[in-house]
Amino acid sequence: MSTKPLKIALAGNPNSGKTSVFNQLTGLSLKVGNFAGVTVEKISGTITHQNQTWEFTDFPGTYSLYPKSEDEKVSTAAFTEWDNPTHPDIVVYVADYAQLQRNLLLFTQLADLKIPLVLAINKTDLGDATNTQAIGAQAQKVTGVKTVLLSAHQNIGFDDLKTAIQNAVPAQKPFWKLPAHRHIEILQHNEGKAIHSLYGSYVSMVNNHKIHDGQTIQLQEIEERQHAIAKMSASITTKIKTVKNREATRKIDKILTHKIVGPILFIVALYIIFQSIFKLAQYPMDAIEAGFGWLSDNLATLLPQGFVNNLLTRGILPGVAGVIVFLPQIVFLFFFLSLMEESGYMARVAFLSDKLMSKVGLNGKSVVPLLSGAACAIPAMMAARNIENNKDRLITLLVTPLMSCSARLPVYILLISLIVPRGDSSFIFNPQGLVLMGMYLVGIVSAVFVAWIFKLVLKNDGTSFFVMEMPDYQMPRWRNIWQVIYAKAASFITQAGKIIVLVSIVLWFLANFAPSNRFEQIEAKYSLPQNTEGLTQQEVDNRISAEKLAASYAGELGHFIEPAIRPLGYDWKIGIALISSFAAREVFVGTMATIYSLGNDDSDLDNLKEKLAAETNPKTGKPVFSIAVALSLMMFYAFALQCVSTIAVMYKETKSIKWPLIQFVYLTGMAYLAGFLMYNLLS
Repeated sequence: MSTKPLKIALAGNPNSGKTSVFNQLTGLSLKVGNFAGVTVEKISGTITHQNQTWEFTDFPGTYSLYPKSEDEKVSTAAFTEWDNPTHPDIVVYVADYAQLQRNLLLFTQLADLKIPLVLAINKTDLGDATNTQAIGAQAQKVTGVKTVLLSAHQNIGFDDLKTAIQNAVPAQKPFWKLPAHRHIEILQHNEGKAIHSLYGSYVSMVNNHKIHDGQTIQLQEIEERQHAIAKMSASITTKIKTVKNREATRKIDKILTHKIVGPILFIVALYIIFQSIFKLAQYPMDAIEAGFGWLSDNLATLLPQGFVNNLLTRGILPGVAGVIVFLPQIVFLFFFLSLMEESGYMARVAFLSDKLMSKVGLNGKSVVPLLSGAACAIPAMMAARNIENNKDRLITLLVTPLMSCSARLPVYILLISLIVPRGDSSFIFNPQGLVLMGMYLVGIVSAVFVAWIFKLVLKNDGTSFFVMEMPDYQMPRWRNIWQVIYAKAASFITQAGKIIVLVSIVLWFLANFAPSNRFEQIEAKYSLPQNTEGLTQQEVDNRISAEKLAASYAGELGHFIEPAIRPLGYDWKIGIALISSFAAREVFVGTMATIYSLGNDDSDLDNLKEKLAAETNPKTGKPVFSIAVALSLMMFYAFALQCVSTIAVMYKETKSIKWPLIQFVYLTGMAYLAGFLMYNLLS
């Protein structure tokens, strides 16, 4: 087997199906990281073909080698710079069957770089079988490049693609001739350097502003290429008689993109999603809770009483169980988001939102990152790289964390379950699902409002345009959906799990140890008969546990910040959870589970909601988790930037400490103010 992998790039316009081709080629053998020196995500996967390792890289979609956004710059640099570590040995250019002529601009540019090239015409299942064969043959004839017909949706043509990759060669004829007087300029600029492609060096010089009239000659080149493409593609596109689903798509769009009916249907879709999150996920949640209860029982019985037993059953397990139990609801959320993306509906949501976005100072392309923020702010912020206007991109980055991500979901669900009744058993009306939907709408509305504020404050640096191709509606590829769900669920368990285990261990130690001999003094206090008179042994144990927790290092920490959070209705125990959740929002639930399991002599994993509902203020005798407190906490978490990773991504994306600090300060301020107002208005 060859030790050096063959580097194969997948290139193409956005929405050409490039990523679907990549998924079919690599299956689950995916590796996600960043391109060297930048934060743009790099997705690669390897396969073994005839004793040789092939490494595929799915490059960000672009329309030409003259980039307008951060992710397009990555693709252009890799293709035009031979010393770039991601420069490919072979390029597979994925073109959309239904948009073939429009997709050929970038293809002709890549062909002129003289890199071995394969033209893969995707989505051929949308055309007539007889016509597609003729189209493939004609395309190969006029381009001079090996051409294969694919349907990533139906997994057709991939054996032919692998054969074409093995036999790939550079295009034999240029599609555009570089003016002779530019040759001298290129040679002078690259004196002493090896030039693998005159056209590649020329593009690199234009993009790096090394040619004084670069923009003028760039426009001239594009115009000449488009003229040549029109002639070349005429004999191909005339054979495209029909495109399946096109007429159906137009009819559906008359309804789904209607200015009145469209938004109403989107709200209905959201309502169904959040009802499902509460109703359908309840069964697997009960099973997970029962499983952790069984595990806790058995560990408590099998392990000898002492340090390890206590740490596992009252520290780590309650903390982990308090978060993992919400995994089914997160899976349901990603299922519906993937369904909308795969079917083509997500692009319509972006279209519907464009008018509103433009009024508040955002580009229509901002909608996709904002909607992605419902899953996680980190990849959502990275998705903003395709926004050309710097001001629009910065505002998108600043407001994306306001969208309620999946990390907030466990917090919302726990608190909603405490204060909102389930209602009837039907799927149609569940007040809990309605409140959850309301919390997501709070995030959307606040993101729009804050974007409008930043629009007034920040200086504009150019005109914004919204250009997005509307893919035809299609049946979702269930394999892709399950892959996304699997990847997101695994990421949630591994990433959140590591933090939760660490925080649970730290909290357990902080809550089980105290300065000086405070614990001994508490034990001595309750050894006196006058302090236990009239109390059962269980009541005595509960009082000892409560006083020990208050006297512990964790209690000290909570009491230290209590004056700052008391105006929001929070006690010192909630303060401990707020501090720990700065590592990750979802840690709040695990922290509360750990705190309220300490000292409980029942080895069963009790229902956390029952413990919180029973908690009372020792001074007033009133419930700690009243409606006012629960809603205050929900509003606090709706705005608070309690995610270290998000701050790190903001720093990487802006290359400045200024904007992460501004983002952290304004979001923390909004969270405190919202929590304060909610508590004091409802108290």
